Amino acid sequence: ANKLIKLGCKVTILGLIGNDVNGATMRSQLKKNRIQNELIEIHSFPTISKTRIVSNGHQICRVDHEEPFNDNVELLDLLVNKNINYSKFDILILSDYNKGFIDSEVSQFLIKVFSESNKKVIVDPKKKDWRLYRYASCITPNFKEFSELVDNPKDELDTIIHEARIIIKKFKLESLLITRSEKGMVWVDHTDFINIKAKAKEVFDVSGAGDTVIATLAASYAKGLDINKSLHLANIAAGI
Repeated sequence: ANKLIKLGCKVTILGLIGNDVNGATMRSQLKKNRIQNELIEIHSFPTISKTRIVSNGHQICRVDHEEPFNDNVELLDLLVNKNINYSKFDILILSDYNKGFIDSEVSQFLIKVFSESNKKVIVDPKKKDWRLYRYASCITPNFKEFSELVDNPKDELDTIIHEARIIIKKFKLESLLITRSEKGMVWVDHTDFINIKAKAKEVFDVSGAGDTVIATLAASYAKGLDINKSLHLANIAAGI
């Protein structure tokens, strides 16, 4: 959300927080950064927090404090009752950190709402069951996430394209964007592919690279840019 704001977009974030200090901090930080929110507050649920250990500007490790929320029926009910006007949005990013919010019911509800208005849905997946993301416009796994789904997990272009099209057909997707670290990324749809080489840089910490790609891609799509231009900009942003 912060990356999209810095790209000049208007952003609303949807998610789950607790009625606690970290939840209040989250609302305050969003307001400070001009990010609107439709956060769902659960009194019995602690806001997930991450503590990063940093040395000389580089992240050493991270400690997470969390209790995944698993009441899917209640969550969908709360989401529907918010009566959000989805028609005002140009695009949806499902950034799934596998913490309990993006379950099958919530995911399919949101994808259906946007698809019915011919608006794109881009997914950053963490769950291994991709049935949650059926009918999405584009899913952006890294190669490790992609290889866990396929029969032949070789990091070779021809193999990736072949296996990607099997996944696209299986889950009724429009396209896949597989990021391959120093090898760049590959976009694949039913009939075409685009292979983009990475902007080579010395990297100490890749935290946020995937978020940068998906934010730039979404902003470009929302602006009406074609896939070639969108991927080119996303690749530059990831390199930076």
